[in-house]
Amino acid sequence: MARRKRRRKLTVRRKGYYVKPTTYKRKGKLIHRKGYWVKPTTYKIRDRGRPGRGPKKIKISRPGSLKKLGYDPDIKAAQRRKALRKAVKRYGYKSTISKLVAVRNLTKNTDRKRSKIYRSDIRYLQREFGRR
Repeated sequence: MARRKRRRKLTVRRKGYYVKPTTYKRKGKLIHRKGYWVKPTTYKIRDRGRPGRGPKKIKISRPGSLKKLGYDPDIKAAQRRKALRKAVKRYGYKSTISKLVAVRNLTKNTDRKRSKIYRSDIRYLQREFGRR
């Protein structure tokens, strides 16, 4: 049985602030609201850990499925597009484009050159097979 990690509770302190007096219309009547002070508060939240360090949310269902059909971002555009046409035939348009989007999002911050290639291939698929 796997042990679950207990998350700590953090105390968040919210500063007090002043709301200015305003005048506005409601149901045809003119409403005057006085200015007032909102008291500072504290409340507990679950510790979410260091931002951006959680588990990967994107899951690729069949890793390497595009590679089997000959797709590789390092080859020429004509060969990549031929492989993408094969992938659309086998997996369908929506599944193929979602695979490319997932890979693009995973490599966006690490390899910008490949990310641009994935983006251009996504646009190619949208032009050729999308919006029908």
